[in-house]
Amino acid sequence: MRLQRPINLLLLATVILLPLLWTAAMPTPAHAGPDSGRASFSRLTRPLSILSKKLEKTLFPSDEAPVQTAQLSAVKIRVRGTTETLAAVAVNKTEPIAEADKKPAEPVKVTVQTDYAKEPLPTGTPRISIGASGRFIAKAGGKKLESFEKAQQPAVGYANTRYYLVEGGRTLFVSDGPITFEPEAFGTALSLPGYTDMNWNNTVNLNWFRGSIEMVYSSASRRLWAVNELYLEDYLRGIAEAQHDASEEHLKVMAIVSRSYAVHHLANGGRHPGEPFQLKNSRNGNGDDQVYRGYMAEQRQPRIAQAAADTAGTVVTYEGRPVITPYSSRPRGRTLAPAEAGWTVDWPWVVSVPDPDTAGMTRLGHGVGLSGYGSRARAERGETAAQILAYYFQGTTLGQAATADQKVRVSIFGQ
Repeated sequence: MRLQRPINLLLLATVILLPLLWTAAMPTPAHAGPDSGRASFSRLTRPLSILSKKLEKTLFPSDEAPVQTAQLSAVKIRVRGTTETLAAVAVNKTEPIAEADKKPAEPVKVTVQTDYAKEPLPTGTPRISIGASGRFIAKAGGKKLESFEKAQQPAVGYANTRYYLVEGGRTLFVSDGPITFEPEAFGTALSLPGYTDMNWNNTVNLNWFRGSIEMVYSSASRRLWAVNELYLEDYLRGIAEAQHDASEEHLKVMAIVSRSYAVHHLANGGRHPGEPFQLKNSRNGNGDDQVYRGYMAEQRQPRIAQAAADTAGTVVTYEGRPVITPYSSRPRGRTLAPAEAGWTVDWPWVVSVPDPDTAGMTRLGHGVGLSGYGSRARAERGETAAQILAYYFQGTTLGQAATADQKVRVSIFGQ
């Protein structure tokens, strides 16, 4: 059998094309891993590669050679609100043509929309809501999904290996990959309305953050996390490991050891292998990393933020390389070597040294490395940040690390 009219061929190609594309765009099976669908268009590749063979077999029986080779044409496929262009086969001529009349055939474009936007979030699925101080956007796979005004508070839930962007009981979008929220303009901060981290007298909730916030599921901890990604130097502005009224040199000491701690872990794959973040905020039982309280903390404690800015890029180095700098609130007369605290590490720059300012006191913290109490007392007596750090971390000097463009991912809370 030979079809004579191009329109018949196009109709037949469409009949074959649509079921294949529909099958390819169906959601990932429930048993698949959470990352199996991050490249939401990867499942289209195999069906499209099969399509050319099916078209040739259908349009040209095996005992009859094709009159003209099928031409590759562009097919635009709209999957869950995002358009990508892939290669597909479309036959647009079937009649023999004279050699002199042969011209490149015009491509046939087919648009197929697969829209799961109305699929509801399963009942009882935990969700994390988000707000902002100005306009902000939601993105998935680097593509913009939706814009929101300051007064809006959308949320993200995770079920059946997919992410649901919802607002007011209405599903706006369903994604195979994590959903990220970003400010539309510089100076806009993001908030997590469902997260509580009150200040000392319970008057302010420190739940505002610089940078972006990604809602991402972890198969390791089996939780949906709100992960704050921001520049490392901005992260240090929100660290709350020192008292705001301490001397300038002590605040510089704390900024430098906090930066050294973070740089070390970033250079070694993060402190939490297998998780979609590198550090935790160490609030409300979420880890024992550095205490990070975000944008509101830096606004309420500007001297700590200024100390981070004044020491930008400065880290503790040993034999020319940045090193980890453990610290705790208060030892008892002397700091401890790692082995004394039960740690199985050998850091030659971290040894036990006398800490007379804490003699007779009850120890607070692990007691290894820098003494927060001792550092503050030394700074009040006139020692510089460099002198204090050289005392507690023997054989070290201060150096510079390229932190200006470095980012860090910090988990805020999960459920």
